[in-house]
Amino acid sequence: MVKRIRLKGCRSFRTEFIIIAVFALLCANVSFANASLSSSAAQEKAGAVLGDDAGDANSLSQPMEVGSDSYWVFFFSIYSPKRLLVAVSDSSGAVVTDEDKLYRVGNAVYDYAVTQEFLKAHGWGFDAVEPLLSSAAGAVSDNQRKLADFSAQTQGLYPKLEPSFSKIDGALSRLSDQALAADSAARDGSTLETQFASDYSSSSLNAVFKQYNASLRSLESLFNAHDAYIKEINDFSFALYKANVSATDASSIQKNLDVLRDDGLTDLRNKFVSQKPQLEFARLTASSDKWVNDSIESTLYRINRQAALDAVSELYASVEALLKNEDNVIACGVSSQTIAQLRKDWNDARYFLSKETAAGFVKAIEKAALVKTEFAEIKRTYDYCGTTPTTSTTPKTQSTDYSPLVAAILIIALAIAAYAYYRKKQEELQDYGGQ
Repeated sequence: MVKRIRLKGCRSFRTEFIIIAVFALLCANVSFANASLSSSAAQEKAGAVLGDDAGDANSLSQPMEVGSDSYWVFFFSIYSPKRLLVAVSDSSGAVVTDEDKLYRVGNAVYDYAVTQEFLKAHGWGFDAVEPLLSSAAGAVSDNQRKLADFSAQTQGLYPKLEPSFSKIDGALSRLSDQALAADSAARDGSTLETQFASDYSSSSLNAVFKQYNASLRSLESLFNAHDAYIKEINDFSFALYKANVSATDASSIQKNLDVLRDDGLTDLRNKFVSQKPQLEFARLTASSDKWVNDSIESTLYRINRQAALDAVSELYASVEALLKNEDNVIACGVSSQTIAQLRKDWNDARYFLSKETAAGFVKAIEKAALVKTEFAEIKRTYDYCGTTPTTSTTPKTQSTDYSPLVAAILIIALAIAAYAYYRKKQEELQDYGGQ
């Protein structure tokens, strides 16, 4: 008799093998569950709402995280008279119709549009302003050293100029503080923009937007300090005539004052005064709610209009045919009151559709759903009495995506096959291993 040999570790190997197979199956399921929507698929979904306006719409370069989901978003420029906001869920692939979700998405998108279409487009982005402010802060610091040397040399010769030097020094010190503050605000903003580019979330974007507000206020304070500093230099220039300064020394002093006037801020200050970005930013911020609400209203109007058209069109042929065949339907046991109710609800559905309003479309959809139920009940009675319907509609069937299930079955089948092969080899070893 051949003695069967039990190989050590066989049971543990079987357990590990099953664990690996289950783990592979779980990984496959997770990959299916976490699949995100492609850019082209999102465009296709949005295109059904945008229609002929698709070519005029802006879009985000990737899904933005707002709350617990991320959204592909399509919208018109904040400077366009058109309003539309189409959000497509990255997780479900559905066009968003929930007004609360659309409002949160719309607020984030509006902030994004302000930074891109106004601030960056006009040269007020952090990436454009920060290098200029950093350079200006250095220039102001140099002027402080130049002023100290200049005042020390000049006050000894003309003591009456000392009060004017003190005023310039005080104004320059305040300018230095504001330059450093403005530079710091822009650098912090650049850091926040890097964070937003990394996670593309509405919370990061909100921090960027708030920082732009702080940066513009800081710039306003900086240029006010610049103007006050230049005024003190100009006042000093007029004071020379009262201090009995010689013509030669006056010329030399004026040259030093011209050097001090250059603080690296003149061009940026003139642009700021001309464009008044802080005022436009405030105006755009105040317009946020109106833009978002108008965009949502326009979007839901389009979505509901198409849904209402589809709902009524789906029923039109079958309901009209049934109503034209009213006598035969009643002869099959359907009450005239039931037919009258169907006719009323059907007329209501078409009436609300004809109103071409957002509320009308919603009512048309509701009435169409009611008509669909009533029609189904009447048709069942009519079919039961043996009369062939004049017109019938075949319900649309939706194919089910079995790809995740097929993948799971394949993984399990491979695992079973591998284990069966292993068992066969082990039994062969057990049968002949002892000979």
